[in-house]
Amino acid sequence: MKDPQVRDALLEYVADSLTRAFEYHDHKEKMAWSGTAATLGILGLSHVMAPILGTPVARFCASISIVVLVFLAYVFVHMQFEGRWKAADEVAVLRRARLRVITQELLPEDLVLSAAGKAEDHSTQFPAFIAAELGKVENNRSESYAAAAQEARANGLDLRLHVISRRVRSEIASYGSMSLIGALAVARLWV
Repeated sequence: MKDPQVRDALLEYVADSLTRAFEYHDHKEKMAWSGTAATLGILGLSHVMAPILGTPVARFCASISIVVLVFLAYVFVHMQFEGRWKAADEVAVLRRARLRVITQELLPEDLVLSAAGKAEDHSTQFPAFIAAELGKVENNRSESYAAAAQEARANGLDLRLHVISRRVRSEIASYGSMSLIGALAVARLWV
């Protein structure tokens, strides 16, 4: 980049965006694991409710309530993990953008803020060359999910760990523990 002031301003902008993306990533990960830990409250609730519920109808209704609560926990945790994934992708794109600003010349049209996308899409606030990279990452993520699903179907739904993405493997502990907690909570009502 020929103009050092523009380059420095863009580097500062990218550094600020990186800081926000790191903070958002950390927040989403903490919220996901907090949601996972909060499902332990469901187990405690079933332990307290078990002696109180006398009829099978009351136990059945409580069991349905526990299943609904665990499902809502799944939804919440999945939303948090998905936000974490997007923030991690944004961090990777911003790191590449910082390197590009330092090592290459950017054209004036690269510095224009992108107007593409939805209004709530935060990538619209980035310069065009960064917004284009974020779009590529989103497309690659969708294609990799489709490829993994197709391979799983071709192997008779054999979901070996190497077929599942690294990101999903990192979340198996969360989803598995929520499933176990839900099963134990329902079992506690009936035993």
